[in-house]
Amino acid sequence: MTSTAKGSSPVTRAAAEDTRTLLVDTAITLWAARGMDAVSLREIGLAAGQKNTGVINYYFGDREGLVRAVVERFAELHPDFEQMAAGFLPPRTPATARQVAGALVRPFGALLEEAPDYVQLIARFFADFGRSDALTQLAAARWFAKVEDLVRVRFGLEPSSARWQFAITLTVHAIAEHARQTQRHKSPPSPVFIEDLVDAVAGILSSKRTAHSALSSASGS
Repeated sequence: MTSTAKGSSPVTRAAAEDTRTLLVDTAITLWAARGMDAVSLREIGLAAGQKNTGVINYYFGDREGLVRAVVERFAELHPDFEQMAAGFLPPRTPATARQVAGALVRPFGALLEEAPDYVQLIARFFADFGRSDALTQLAAARWFAKVEDLVRVRFGLEPSSARWQFAITLTVHAIAEHARQTQRHKSPPSPVFIEDLVDAVAGILSSKRTAHSALSSASGS
């Protein structure tokens, strides 16, 4: 059971909320760098300056409760993300491959400078199939669904198709790695990197299937 000290004084409640936020932000930093299962709840508490080894359980119930709080924290810090992402969607006229690729890549790229830890954490979520569904709680998931619809209409690719999964995997993990590199070298994100990534994703989505890939698909291999 989680707690935010609702029955206590306003000062105590404010302190509890500050502690809760600190724990979430600490989890984001550590999970982004090392992965969710590589960091113990006790380690997160200690890194946040908390001596009580059960502090995560007190505030969040368990690890999955902390995961949900991290997703909610993204929504709090970036309330306009969906509107920003929607701005990259192409107009109603038939979209080019590069426009569709840009609709996928550019919103993630926009987070590179202001939220590099979140970019890396999103990649961790994608890599962990057991927790990737947590991302559907974000308002941004509605933008992502629109991109999937574009890909389905423009290229005939279903969300489960290997080619679409290649495009997503490349986008998320390439941007996460770029975020790590910019943090390590204390350098700004490269606009050229984003444009190159848009070109690469456009190529994945629009390239014609070879006779070999068509044969493999038909045989189910």
